[in-house]
Amino acid sequence: KNADSNAARQAVEYIANELDEISARVSAYGLATGPRRAVGAVAQMGADLAKGALMLFAAERWYSGAASVRQLIEVEYLIFLFASNPQEPELWLTATEEQVRRMFLPKAMRMRSNGRFDEKEYSLHCEHGGHPRAKGSIFLKERLTLIQDNPKEFFDPSILWVDFAQHLER
Repeated sequence: KNADSNAARQAVEYIANELDEISARVSAYGLATGPRRAVGAVAQMGADLAKGALMLFAAERWYSGAASVRQLIEVEYLIFLFASNPQEPELWLTATEEQVRRMFLPKAMRMRSNGRFDEKEYSLHCEHGGHPRAKGSIFLKERLTLIQDNPKEFFDPSILWVDFAQHLER
């Protein structure tokens, strides 16, 4: 288990740094025009979320890190849609508030992905990070300290690195 989380952490660090550098270069060299501007902006958002979640997990701030990973999933959805349809980036850039609600909310993007993304997975991420729900309290440092004495409730947050790496890789 620890070997998996250590390998995942190393993968996360590598991918987050690469994504950060690549997305910054696209913007810095003026390559982000037209649809590339949307891809560049979303890639930078993803890199920023990944770097932030990396720092939060490293500091054992599991809940706030989990919230960043939930946001990263939405970036994952957008990048998938951008890759699926060349008109998608421009639609995203120019969308009105009504179009955003209809086309780019997580549920709408999942529906438009033709089954690529699992609603239950996203819901679980919402329960554990991103939306203040009771189940998210399992990631709070104080709660982790309390439940480690009760094996029935024990949760090893190091597995979050594996989940994080999976979403960053996708």
